[in-house]
Amino acid sequence: MLMGRYPLHFHLAGDASGSYVRRNSVRRSLNRCVTLHGTFGADVDGNVCLDTHGHSLYLEDGIEAGNRIVDNLVIRPLVSATVCSDFHDMDWAGNRPSVSGIWITNPNNTFEGNAVVGAAFGVWFTFPTNHEEHTPFSDHRGGFGGVFGASRAYFADPASGYGPSSWVNRQEQARTPTVFRNNTIKGSLRNGLFIDGLVTDSDDGKIPCLSGAGHQQPGECGTCPGTADTFSWNPTTFDINLEPSARSYTPTPNLFDDIVIAYGAKSVDDFSGVGSSYWASGGAVVFDRAIFAFNGNGASLDNRAVDWCAAHFTLGVGGYTAKWTNSLFIGQGDERAIKIYDGGFLIQDSRWAGLEYLAEMRSVSDGNTNGAQLTRSGPLGWFDADSSNDLFNWAMGGRVKLQPKSDTLPNLADWSSERIVGKWQSQKHLHLITTDGFGDHLKMSYTEFIYAGGRFSDEGWGPGVRKSSEAPACRMWLQCGWTVWCGTDVDCQRAFWCKDYLP
Repeated sequence: MLMGRYPLHFHLAGDASGSYVRRNSVRRSLNRCVTLHGTFGADVDGNVCLDTHGHSLYLEDGIEAGNRIVDNLVIRPLVSATVCSDFHDMDWAGNRPSVSGIWITNPNNTFEGNAVVGAAFGVWFTFPTNHEEHTPFSDHRGGFGGVFGASRAYFADPASGYGPSSWVNRQEQARTPTVFRNNTIKGSLRNGLFIDGLVTDSDDGKIPCLSGAGHQQPGECGTCPGTADTFSWNPTTFDINLEPSARSYTPTPNLFDDIVIAYGAKSVDDFSGVGSSYWASGGAVVFDRAIFAFNGNGASLDNRAVDWCAAHFTLGVGGYTAKWTNSLFIGQGDERAIKIYDGGFLIQDSRWAGLEYLAEMRSVSDGNTNGAQLTRSGPLGWFDADSSNDLFNWAMGGRVKLQPKSDTLPNLADWSSERIVGKWQSQKHLHLITTDGFGDHLKMSYTEFIYAGGRFSDEGWGPGVRKSSEAPACRMWLQCGWTVWCGTDVDCQRAFWCKDYLP
């Protein structure tokens, strides 16, 4: 068995409770910064990684669990070729780097207080899965997880102290929530926070192995991320010590508290989710007290494998795949907070300021979307209590340009994309909803904004946007299907139709 060479490395350590890598500085390493490989219960705390090559903080085989990655600083990780994703997406991205600050193959760890600056991908989640569907929205048990690389054989051997029946070999990463709070991602070149990109192994038969890099389907190199047939993430609570056949699964949200994603570059990528402040294939993420600031690209959501069905129960409103509460989106005049694609945005008790538009269309979308719904949300300063609310008032007083109060909201959305002109999908499905208006200044009842049918139409809500005068309708592109499984003993039928959530 060959052992990789890294500056700081837990190699097939098993239970490492009480062990730590703490307050180290690693600069210009040729192969990563800190690697956890087949390790449980270790602390990676307070380290600085500068100009290291390859994914900097690296969970190698997807079996790693119970570790704490806290208060680390990663600055400007550089291209490598140890695994394909260290290198470039060579086809559609035009030889642009894909290296990340934190590479997460198992959510069953704690990530808190970390900062990543100047990575191509700030934080990248991708999990092993043994099931050919790669999506955990069925009652198939035990297959939505797996083990990569050397750990597969090592921990299956009883001599390791574990063996095939051990919990470490029966994890279901794609059904497991994570602890992710108080992390900061700044200056990402392509994506701030990325949940996508199926890889099928952590090592290849040769180095570098780049065949298939940048393709949608995984190629001969198992470490090259595929994005067309990718994994999805349906967080649930379950007893990991039980046999998979005896497990009960209850949907639960992923709580990403106090996250800052800022100063992301204006990436030219808009393929397979690349080029977003946040992109997710599932995850049921709830951002609370988040700040998305000065990002060249907005957040965008996939609707992979009907994950919105489980989101009915985790987020509380049907049809949406991610949620922001008590959050702030800010810019300096030319930014857009969200890029509407398949997945639905649920935004509550949040504000925005300094944006050119709150929402725009993702350039590859025809308008087939689950849209966005806003509640108790609006431009910063349009609520009377904003000046006394510590979550928001720090951005007032001249720090960010505030939206002048008016009888409409001219920068609500930009639906002037040439892609959606004349498309039935945009006519039937494109929408944005407010349940109560835009602050104390502009109160409304439940109101839908729909596509005006032409890129040059502007009725005071942004180009291509019209305030609907009709009764609320179910405009969502994807609603729950009859065969969808959301969790053990969960009745998905009560959340099939978006009409159930209309006023």
